[in-house]
Amino acid sequence: MRRLGITVGVLTAALLFAAPATAQEGATAGDGNDGKYLVFRANTAEKMEQELNQAGAEGYRFAAVSDDSQGVDRVVVMTLDPGGGKYRYIVPSTVRASTLQRELNEAPPAYRVVGMTMFLRGLENTVILEADLGNQAE
Repeated sequence: MRRLGITVGVLTAALLFAAPATAQEGATAGDGNDGKYLVFRANTAEKMEQELNQAGAEGYRFAAVSDDSQGVDRVVVMTLDPGGGKYRYIVPSTVRASTLQRELNEAPPAYRVVGMTMFLRGLENTVILEADLGNQAE
């Protein structure tokens, strides 16, 4: 009986904590989602950059990314900018640190590092660069 109570308690806690993170899973900007948060999954750096730029054009700004180097997908959380700002993203991704350093140094000066994760089961270093476009889209 005690075991059942513990199991129910653990499941309840898991549902309470998981609900906010999955409420908009798979949502993309422009699909009628006008919530405060936008959550999406990406399995490549290219897909992540595409989704970030689509959401950034709709006024969402990068907030966080999962960093589970054993998983395939990365979960990205974005927040709606209350000031109506627009954002642009570059997501360089490479196995070699020297190549990543070169790509970061070659990025336009308006971009700054806002996040980092890995793809390819922890082999490919991926950095998220963000540029604030203000209230005008590029």
